[in-house]
Amino acid sequence: MKTTSSSIEIRGRRGQSLTVDLILSISIFMILLAVAYLSWEDGRTSALERQEQVRADEASSRALRALAKSPGIPSSWASQGLTPDSASLLGIGGASAYNEIDEFKIAKIAQYFNSSTYSNITKSRLALSPFEADVRISYLNGTDISTMGEPPGSQAIVLSSKQRVAIYKNESAIIRVRVWNILAS
Repeated sequence: MKTTSSSIEIRGRRGQSLTVDLILSISIFMILLAVAYLSWEDGRTSALERQEQVRADEASSRALRALAKSPGIPSSWASQGLTPDSASLLGIGGASAYNEIDEFKIAKIAQYFNSSTYSNITKSRLALSPFEADVRISYLNGTDISTMGEPPGSQAIVLSSKQRVAIYKNESAIIRVRVWNILAS
């Protein structure tokens, strides 16, 4: 059997064609794999962001409830001189009655919230942890009653900001709670 140069040339082209097909197939597979991974990663990141948003909304809602609706446990915690780290203080609250802010309790909460010693435990007792937060209580005309914590800086992303109207010294007041995270640099 004699092989001619044309039959060797055809077999060589067939081999080259299979190599090109293999390289194209692997390239397409790698591109599809990369697209699938990026889509999955984007979905996972979005789910984590939504979860963090829900947690921030819950934290701001719990803090509003503690400040406007709860007297704390025990309800006389402020007059007893209990500090946020006291084992006797089971729940911190700023209300004298439902939706009525107690002047003395709010002053104590603000003192502890703004204190370097008690700030973290006060935030924890108000259910604001693990987030950074600030609280502002003001009359409807904008006059401040109490400011707790520093406002978010330029490196912060505010995740939740909630407010409600309550009674303070027989006048309407607004309680605003903001919750944020600081961007990683």
